[in-house]
Amino acid sequence: MVDRHIMKLPKSLSESCGIKPDEEGSAGIRLTARGSVTTCAYGVDTDGRTHFNSVGWKSFLIGKNLHVGQAILITIRNTHR
Repeated sequence: MVDRHIMKLPKSLSESCGIKPDEEGSAGIRLTARGSVTTCAYGVDTDGRTHFNSVGWKSFLIGKNLHVGQAILITIRNTHR
């Protein structure tokens, strides 16, 4: 949802990454394997989907010049860093 500056992950994907219901935290996101990392806060919505909120996600979208209708591939890894 680029127009709303949020990103929601399906519940099944969140669970497979080890994200628990009612969990909140921050994640590092980047466009490429060697690109710069943007810190983005996340939380689990009432529907069970994990959402990246507008604070870090908006900065990521603007910094990478991503627009509505543009497709990108997202890889999720659960690390301790």
